[in-house]
Amino acid sequence: MVKKKIVCIVQARMNSKRFPGKILKKIDNKNSCLSFLIKRLQMSKKISQLIIACTKNSIDNRIIRLLKKYKVSYFRGSELDVLDRYYQTAKKFRADIIIRITSDCPLTDPYLIDKLIKIFLKKNVDYLSNISPRTFPDGLDIEIFNMKTLRTSRNEARTKFDREHVTNFMLKSKKFIKLNYKLNKNYSKLRVTLDYKKDLHVIKKIVKNLKNKNFFSYKEVINQLI
Repeated sequence: MVKKKIVCIVQARMNSKRFPGKILKKIDNKNSCLSFLIKRLQMSKKISQLIIACTKNSIDNRIIRLLKKYKVSYFRGSELDVLDRYYQTAKKFRADIIIRITSDCPLTDPYLIDKLIKIFLKKNVDYLSNISPRTFPDGLDIEIFNMKTLRTSRNEARTKFDREHVTNFMLKSKKFIKLNYKLNKNYSKLRVTLDYKKDLHVIKKIVKNLKNKNFFSYKEVINQLI
């Protein structure tokens, strides 16, 4: 059996409208939000390669400098056609399976990713996530899909919204076999994503409270929120 190349692609850009430069804001004494996320994702046992997909805008050169420091691969593509940016990244790095993570989710759980990859491979689906319907807090999002699903979406998605939001076409299309991973309890009203300055305070507090651990899971994050 040929081993599949599992590529985690993190979309990142500096010019967020609501909170510009948010992903390079400090989360603790050592890390920016992006470097914290990178270190967590590198704990995964199942990811073959980690790629940051940013834009061609010169403002994103700051992201590239950080990635070179951490020796993390990157791809630069369209700012608005994020679906094409994902496709071109996956194509360049010869991905068989893609994990989609966004850079404003620094507390993403790498072991949860590994668990979902196992389910994805076992169930042989086209798309698997923990967001449809959502039971996890906003900011612990994981989406996994195969290259064929990404290619079809990239070729057939027409609306500006579908091009900007990578998996929207997958979620609404009946072409794909989809699966959702959910918790027994619904925590979807909680948030640990980085959209506003107030979110940064919440994330910093969680990291500070759990700083004595080399790793903390999504369960511990949820316990900090409730």
